[in-house]
Amino acid sequence: MNHAKEFLAHVRSIREDLTESFTEGRGRAKGIELDAVYDRRKLYLRATYTLSESVRRFEEINQGKEFHPPFDLKHNLLLTASFSLTSRWRLHAGWTYFSGGYATFPVSIAVVQDQFNPDGGSKFIPIYRDRYNFKMPDNHRLDVSVDYERTGKKLEYTWSVGAYNMYNKQNPTFIYFQPEAKDTYYTQFVPYSKVLLPFIPYVSFTVNW
Repeated sequence: MNHAKEFLAHVRSIREDLTESFTEGRGRAKGIELDAVYDRRKLYLRATYTLSESVRRFEEINQGKEFHPPFDLKHNLLLTASFSLTSRWRLHAGWTYFSGGYATFPVSIAVVQDQFNPDGGSKFIPIYRDRYNFKMPDNHRLDVSVDYERTGKKLEYTWSVGAYNMYNKQNPTFIYFQPEAKDTYYTQFVPYSKVLLPFIPYVSFTVNW
């Protein structure tokens, strides 16, 4: 993979020409995907698994060492099942698992005087060294639903009751850092994560004609 592009720094000014912030390097990507399906009578099962790896290398980043970009997810597994309870009722379940992405953690802190604060005080600036130097936790969740179908002369009705992220797994969407003082002379950046979609129940009604 030639002519891969990456920003030289994460912090960029709004007045900066973005084309000047790019550097060019090389990379490689490889993977394999497996898919198995069982479909007979009332039961439908499917398993899909993807194994992949993506690596980038830039002379100006990470001292020229290879690194994994944030979208590199080594394992991705999807298990789905559907079972007909009766001619009108059907149960669905899907379990998803994928490796955590990569984030950049600071390695130190710089303390500077805040010139725009009339009361004085200091500002804490994170110092970064290696790009994408931390692998985030793996993600997984379970989705379930029950469908009720009814067919009329010209219309088909479907009621669905289900839940997204059934066991409320707190999958981190992204990480940010906040400076926190531990004592008078010691301050550190503490990582926090945001969860985008926790447990969400839902009811839907669909009409087809």
